[in-house]
Amino acid sequence: MDISKQIKVTSVKGKTKKELEKELLEEGYCSYEWTDSPGAYYSPHHHDYDECICIINGTMTFIVDKNEYAISFGEKLYLPAFTIHESKNKEKEEVVYLVGEKK
Repeated sequence: MDISKQIKVTSVKGKTKKELEKELLEEGYCSYEWTDSPGAYYSPHHHDYDECICIINGTMTFIVDKNEYAISFGEKLYLPAFTIHESKNKEKEEVVYLVGEKK
C-alpha cells in the first residue's frame, strides 16, 4: 500500500495553541511544543505510534515516499505509526509546532 495515501493534512487556521492542545488531547494524543532553527533536519526515521504535527509558526517540510508536504501555520499533519519520514526546515525563520504522540 502507498503510505503517502494515508498521510492527512487538515486546516486548523484561527485556532490558538491552547485550542490545538485541547484538540490533540481529545483525539487521544499527548503533545509538547518543539522549535527548530533554520536548516534543522531529521533523517529518515519512523515511530511506533501515530504522530500529529500542528504548526504554530513557520513552515516545516516533511518527506514521505519522495512526496514533500510543506506544512505551514494553520495546518496539521497526521503521520500513521511506522511511516518512514524525514523533515527539514528549509525556511529562514524558526518553526514552532506541537508534536502529538498517540501511543
